[in-house]
Amino acid sequence: MKNIYFDVQEFGAEGFAVIKERLTLKLIDHLDHHFPKGWHRDIYHGAGKCDSPGIQAAIDTAFKNGGGTVVVPAGNYLITPLVMRSNVELHLENGANLWGSTELKDYYGEPKECWNLISDYCAGSCDFQKDDPSRFIHRLISAKDSDNFSITGKGQISFQGQAWSFPWLESERTIPLVRPKEMFVFKNCRNVTVKEIKIVDSAYWTLLFHESEGILVDGIQIDNFGAPNADGIDISACSNVRIVNCDIQCADDAICMKNVNIQRPVRNVVVANCTIRTNCNAIKIGTESWGDFKDIAISNLVIYNHDRDIRDGGGHGGINFNSMDGGNIENVSVNNVVMRNISCPVYIIGGKRTRFQGEARAPVAGKIRNVSISNLSAVNSNKPCLIAGQKESAIENIRLSNVYIEKSNPLKEFTPVPIEDKPEAYPKPEVFGVELPAYGWYIRNAHNVKFTNCETSSPGDVRDEFVTEFTGGKDEFK
Repeated sequence: MKNIYFDVQEFGAEGFAVIKERLTLKLIDHLDHHFPKGWHRDIYHGAGKCDSPGIQAAIDTAFKNGGGTVVVPAGNYLITPLVMRSNVELHLENGANLWGSTELKDYYGEPKECWNLISDYCAGSCDFQKDDPSRFIHRLISAKDSDNFSITGKGQISFQGQAWSFPWLESERTIPLVRPKEMFVFKNCRNVTVKEIKIVDSAYWTLLFHESEGILVDGIQIDNFGAPNADGIDISACSNVRIVNCDIQCADDAICMKNVNIQRPVRNVVVANCTIRTNCNAIKIGTESWGDFKDIAISNLVIYNHDRDIRDGGGHGGINFNSMDGGNIENVSVNNVVMRNISCPVYIIGGKRTRFQGEARAPVAGKIRNVSISNLSAVNSNKPCLIAGQKESAIENIRLSNVYIEKSNPLKEFTPVPIEDKPEAYPKPEVFGVELPAYGWYIRNAHNVKFTNCETSSPGDVRDEFVTEFTGGKDEFK
């Protein structure tokens, strides 16, 4: 990028955003979402004015000049969808706040503008969009077929998600949640950097990279505890990705890798030095998994929830790998992870769903193999860990070392029941629908699983620490 600066105020972005109203959540004890008494958000609007034309003009001018830095000074700016361009840095100075419009019409687009994205295949992607889903096209900030651009600085970008989600939260889910889709989408882009900014209150997935290469997410903060499906960072069919030094708090999966492209694996991914709080999964590979996932290193994480989160059913999983749609997960390393108040610290599930695979191939069960998990400590978990494949596609070559898990709910009585294979079921710690026969690790349809210096503490639990089963007719566990 050229060292040329373009001040958005010189292009007419004066900082038009002003407070319109204050939303206060009255229903404090809502399922899945827990907020302090009197929790609120101020909602900004532009009183008929908008800063996006000026900001977009600065971005376009920098692009036409071969690149440069678009500077957003301190202030409150109301924005409608913005498009990033190649060789442009959008830099938010300290005190700069971009407030996403809360008018649905600002996100409408023509069907021909629709991008085919991973979220089109995911559970919950359109379930609440009853007001003509085909028209929710534009994202708050997006780019397609662009290279060498970045979003940086000490400022904040808010999607004002509470304007969309408060009616849903107040009503115990009795009405549809009509809202835009992802907050950021970058498709078929190369060399993209998102650094240091704070991103808050997305209405849906926050930061989605789709079929892109050369991604750096460094030192950002995400705070999205006020909406369902509010993932933190989603990686779809991307390669050469680094997610480092981030602080992520969100209601859904924090860092999630997905793939519905059988020609393009998720590959060469590093996740390191992050703190994560989530009501769902901290690190997830799958569930959507037509394509492969290879060569992934995850290290130096703190994953936590408040005590109340886990009491009320939150904090589902810490490390979660799922091959459900025929894709393979292989050569994955997890090292140096501490967890507190996470329901199920580790679950690795192989399934065989058929609902999407028919579009690309005859349904098959994917493989999960060559996974190493070391130096992991989890305190106050309440579900056993899972390694569960399919009889025709067993999980292979899993190494666990120096793993200590402290349980909080030992079973004093247990009556074993037959456990059925559920290849089509959504992968989660409760996938089998019954109490598992192990308090530590339940291993099903897996070859060559090795534990070294591992312990699960659950004093008084009547079950065994390890239980292994193979449903193909003989015991193949080694």
